[in-house]
Amino acid sequence: MCELLIRWDARLDEGTDEGSTPLQLACATPGLKNRLEIIQVLLQHGADPNANSRFVSYSSPFLAPLTEYLRWGVGLSGDALNWDDLQEERFPPEHVRYSIVHALILYGAKVHFCTASTAARTKDPHGILHSVQFLRETPDIFKLLVSAATKVDLESVQAYSSISEEQRAVLLAVGHGPRDLRTIVHLFLRDYFRPNFHGRVSALPLPEVVKKFLLFNPPPQANSVT
Repeated sequence: MCELLIRWDARLDEGTDEGSTPLQLACATPGLKNRLEIIQVLLQHGADPNANSRFVSYSSPFLAPLTEYLRWGVGLSGDALNWDDLQEERFPPEHVRYSIVHALILYGAKVHFCTASTAARTKDPHGILHSVQFLRETPDIFKLLVSAATKVDLESVQAYSSISEEQRAVLLAVGHGPRDLRTIVHLFLRDYFRPNFHGRVSALPLPEVVKKFLLFNPPPQANSVT
């Protein structure tokens, strides 16, 4: 259905009355059937992986797709959550999938380890710090996010008591200095060749291990499920 609508010139980043794009809505809808496939189709056709609204909304997604996905990846309906719970991240995102996080990063999602918002205003629409504490059992996802991070708020990382000491040490090490040249070039190539980064890398005459690194260690096809 998504591909049919796109074929008939549906606007990929057309917002709702409150400014939410289709990609934001897909990322913020736990239990959505064929969620991974919908997100991939939107990204492959050029949906903005960093779309966000300047204004806090109590009823619609307003943060960047990756942030919304991590916040709402709890396997619960929106009606089961209230604003205070969301701000404190009291419901762990137990259904967060590597495949969806990977797809968003592969197509250019920004990763900022800082606070996303308060109840009154947006601080950083790409901030995912409050979701980090729930990634202790999924170190592969945490490692993937760190590999693509372009901003670390050291003060917030130091002050946030809910993350593990191991996670804190990793984030402080990343945030205390500039990213290494390999990471800088890696992220530059991703953004330069977007949205067909995957196709460009796949066509390069490079060893498979190098391609795998450039593509942010894609999950096996068999594990690409929602």
